[in-house]
Amino acid sequence: MVFDQYQRYETISRMISIIKRQEETEKFKILEVGANAQKTLSNFISDEIFFTDIQEIEELKDDDHFFVADATNLDGIENDEYDIVVASDVFEHVPRQLRDAFLSEIYRVSKYGVIMCFPIGNEVTEAAERKVNERYKELFGEDHRWLIEHIENGLPVLADVEKGFGKNNIEYVKIEHGNIDIWEKFQTASLDMLAIQQYVKIQKIDDIYNRNIYESDFGRNNYRVFYFLNKKLGDPKMLISELLNSFEQKETSEKYLRQMEEVERSCIVSQLAYTSGLMNQLVGIIAKQNKVISDLQNRIEMDRQDG
Repeated sequence: MVFDQYQRYETISRMISIIKRQEETEKFKILEVGANAQKTLSNFISDEIFFTDIQEIEELKDDDHFFVADATNLDGIENDEYDIVVASDVFEHVPRQLRDAFLSEIYRVSKYGVIMCFPIGNEVTEAAERKVNERYKELFGEDHRWLIEHIENGLPVLADVEKGFGKNNIEYVKIEHGNIDIWEKFQTASLDMLAIQQYVKIQKIDDIYNRNIYESDFGRNNYRVFYFLNKKLGDPKMLISELLNSFEQKETSEKYLRQMEEVERSCIVSQLAYTSGLMNQLVGIIAKQNKVISDLQNRIEMDRQDG
């Protein structure tokens, strides 16, 4: 699984499991707003999950657990209808003027609370996203679909978000995860391999992160924040305490970072081989064209002599 998705959904699934344990409940009814066609959350938990997005998703049009809805106006949904509402990297795509309405609605329809995560709005994260987007443009000739939305909408600044929580009397706890340098390194390597269709190497990049780095991926500057907006949970601070205890908290071993460096070197070799292959193809095409031109010139000369 793509490392960035794994980081989000593994953390969210751990939070849900802890809440269920605290509430002595085996199964929740969950709503994920802004879901993707893959319904990724269902790969991590076995609860009953309903998925919604602001527009129809072709792959889910016949799925009775998917419906179209605007999360800033969930009029058709009752208060407390879902045990937990999940918003995974959705908030930053909501226009600034609609973010208060978004928070109010997803909080209203939750029973225990809301789990939401998004990239942290600050100079470090924004600089990293701009660099990754520029690399994407170099490779594919256009902006990255989601990163350009981040840039245009502006990433949420935590102080502003938490001020909004206070204004609406929403109790919250949070945890940050995902060292920004590691995020940028892994994103760039994956894009470089995607550009030359090295899908096995992309999977290796993801596996290095998911298996070896995720558990200890905490840095001074983190890419993503996870919030739990509490509505009914007795002690939300215990949620974060148990979540932190669930991480192995081993050091981000130099061994795994060296593995990543080896993958990067392998990426460079693959890029050079790919470029060399293209050059050889180009040389072959030029040689064929030169032969056609030469044959044509010879024919013209022969016709002139015959005439």
